[in-house]
Amino acid sequence: PGLSKPEYKAAVLELAATLARVHPRSYQAGLAYGQLLVGEERYMDAIVPLEQALTADRSRLPIWYYLLEAYHHSKRKDMLLKRGEEMTELFPSQGIGYYYYGLGLLHKGDFTKMVKVLEPAQLMAGDNENLEVQLGILLGHAYAQQGQYAKSDALFEKQLAKQPDNPEIFNLYSLSLVLRHDKLAQASDYAQQAVNADPN
Repeated sequence: PGLSKPEYKAAVLELAATLARVHPRSYQAGLAYGQLLVGEERYMDAIVPLEQALTADRSRLPIWYYLLEAYHHSKRKDMLLKRGEEMTELFPSQGIGYYYYGLGLLHKGDFTKMVKVLEPAQLMAGDNENLEVQLGILLGHAYAQQGQYAKSDALFEKQLAKQPDNPEIFNLYSLSLVLRHDKLAQASDYAQQAVNADPN
């Protein structure tokens, strides 16, 4: 009889782990194992093989993507900030690096630098609407934290027009309204829509 799906998945993970252990200088081995772990949402476990892959070859964009995803979901804020900045320096035309760097700056509370980093990054999303929206949400939040409410509202409205069911937009837009004690009925409505869109 063939392997069941869980057995097959476990066998693939075990093989990938073995290859990463036996070939520590191979970026392919570390990336393959790390990518599988990220796919399984085992973000903390993914960091070691992905850092191993990065040590082997810093020029591979997928390594950076999966590593920053792992740091983000593992709440490793300092490393998200550090590696995010490094990615923007190594791949200055890749919007995803600015997104993760922006998240790192958000955790640090450096909204001035967030604006400086994210304003030009909006032009780098290309045809990736999700990335464009994520960058816009972060920048809108940074504007609100700086008191640039007109710019913040305009960005949030722009993102809502693209993704009217995105709970993150409603969440941060409502927060920005509450922070300035303005349009509280609208803020309450948006907060409720965020809950409705993402009950978890």
